[in-house]
Amino acid sequence: MVAFNVGANGNATRVFGNQANARRVEYLRHPLTLVRTALGSGVKLANARTLGTERLVDITIGDLPPLTLAIGATTKLPTRIIQMTDSATMGDTAVALAFSDYRPVNGLQLPTRLTTWTDKWATGDVRVHNVTVDGNVGDLAAPAAVVAAKPPAGGGAPQTFPNDAQEIAKGVWFVGGTTHHSLIVEFNDHLMVIEAPNSERVTAVWAKAKELRPNKPITTLLVTHHHADHTGGVRDAVALGVTDIIAHESNVAYLNDMLKRPHTINPDRLAKQPKAKPVKITAIGDTGVVKDSSMTINLYHILDNSHADSMLMIYFPQGRIMTQADVYMPRDARHIISGEPLGHAPWNRNVMANLVHRKLQVDYHAPIHGDYVPQSKFVEDTITMTQYMPGEEPKAESGGRGAGRGGQ
Repeated sequence: MVAFNVGANGNATRVFGNQANARRVEYLRHPLTLVRTALGSGVKLANARTLGTERLVDITIGDLPPLTLAIGATTKLPTRIIQMTDSATMGDTAVALAFSDYRPVNGLQLPTRLTTWTDKWATGDVRVHNVTVDGNVGDLAAPAAVVAAKPPAGGGAPQTFPNDAQEIAKGVWFVGGTTHHSLIVEFNDHLMVIEAPNSERVTAVWAKAKELRPNKPITTLLVTHHHADHTGGVRDAVALGVTDIIAHESNVAYLNDMLKRPHTINPDRLAKQPKAKPVKITAIGDTGVVKDSSMTINLYHILDNSHADSMLMIYFPQGRIMTQADVYMPRDARHIISGEPLGHAPWNRNVMANLVHRKLQVDYHAPIHGDYVPQSKFVEDTITMTQYMPGEEPKAESGGRGAGRGGQ
């Protein structure tokens, strides 16, 4: 099987490595394709067993990871396909596709409801209204040039990125380097890091902190929200000495679960430690303050935001600087490439509404994505985007209080 993407211009580009293998597995995540392939040659069937009302068997096809097929003991129809995967946040994680609402189609019984489960959480639900067997789908073959394409040189060797630290206020450094930035904050006897998106960034940011303040340990991590690309380095941070995690209260159960889960498929730093230090998770409700005699940080729940209801924005009175993730992303490279250089209009307007509601005087924005910019740039971007998306201003209210328009 050859995996490739077709661009908007119609050109096809081959993909290799993990992406290609993931698509091979995805092709098998349907009872019809998996059963047909399992009946072919070169397939290994193992560990047949009964679990409740299901019969299970592990199926290994070539060099792909094993898939487990579950069949109803009474109906004799496939009920689930399960794959054990590795997640930076959740460790050893079962991803299952469950099949129900079977209907006869051209002499076959096929499911018309497909529900995806990631561990114990339902993460997708698809209803199929029309199924055709042996229909005409056109030519799906990869173009000859795609088939002949070779993997890029270097075999996917790890990339290195700049790791620049700009001191944006006394004791506050904005650490760039990739699409996901972090901040280092200095207190009297320790350092705080805002955001640990992945293992590589944790390594880089911790090294930069050691360079800036070699005699102060990083003991505190502030997490902006729960999304995996912003929490993928939390376990690494704990392994490196973090003993206090600060997050919105809706993230506490998730973070506790993340720190306890096994990582046997791909052991990370924390899994390799015989015993990590106890971790305290500080839950922030609507507002919170972290301070000592040298540093003050004000924390606010971002209200009425459709990206995530677990988000905090971080305000530094010293310097009047605002930090947040994913909702205002000035000159973020990914949005420039995708044709949205100013980011997403509704979220910009939502940030503006939250700033007005909280009555915050902001001079600069130090976002987790994008550039460090003055408030005037944020106002300009928000006005520009609102012109392209007129309508009711996004709310940011608590107890019935509206946010209003404009201002800082």
